[in-house]
Amino acid sequence: MATRCQKWTGCRLAPALRPRSVRRVWPVQAAAASVADLQKRHGILGSVEFVEGNAGLPTVLLKHACGSTAQVYLFGATIASWKQPSGDEVLYVRPDAVFDKSKPISGGVPHCFPQFGPGAIQQHGFARNLDWEVASTSADLQPDERDPEVELVLTENDYTLKMWPHKFKAVYTVTLHGEQLRTDFRVLNTDDKPFEFTAALHTYIEVLHVNDAKVGYAGYKYLANCRTGRSDKQMGK
Repeated sequence: MATRCQKWTGCRLAPALRPRSVRRVWPVQAAAASVADLQKRHGILGSVEFVEGNAGLPTVLLKHACGSTAQVYLFGATIASWKQPSGDEVLYVRPDAVFDKSKPISGGVPHCFPQFGPGAIQQHGFARNLDWEVASTSADLQPDERDPEVELVLTENDYTLKMWPHKFKAVYTVTLHGEQLRTDFRVLNTDDKPFEFTAALHTYIEVLHVNDAKVGYAGYKYLANCRTGRSDKQMGK
């Protein structure tokens, strides 16, 4: 999975930042809209389809011509599935995950924003337990390959302002480029004052044998929660 930013620590944003231009933009459609409405407005035949997921939650299904697929829930902007052309699943969703919006979806690629881990507000922030809105879809980045893409946005509301008193616009783009899953997460300061935040894409990867799995960052320290939270260090090159 190619990701422009997997984790930011202590980022500080000044006000009056502006989003980059996009190719095909429709008026933002609320996540509460029906799947049929979303499909009519944003669906692209053979590439981008809006379908009901677990418990009837709206999802967007990206389909690449090579056979790879990705499914993104608008609740939490959570990528719950990424399959290779062979049909093999790359991501892992916990068997006890719930889809009634009572808690974030446990698995796939959930968001951590505006806080990673524990801290002043609820653990991992609020982005993963709110409905995001569809800003745009496309399948024409490369006409020969027709990379399917969806752009989702999240802005402040009464719930977020009570917890974190800042105005913002979070923009999340998910793209299939052949067998690759590409993500781009941007935070825009729409307030009149700077703010600080931390963020991460908290990815769950499916593995066949967990005892053979290794963290792929040789020489870096990491927190091994499965080992009672003690610090460890990945060895090797």
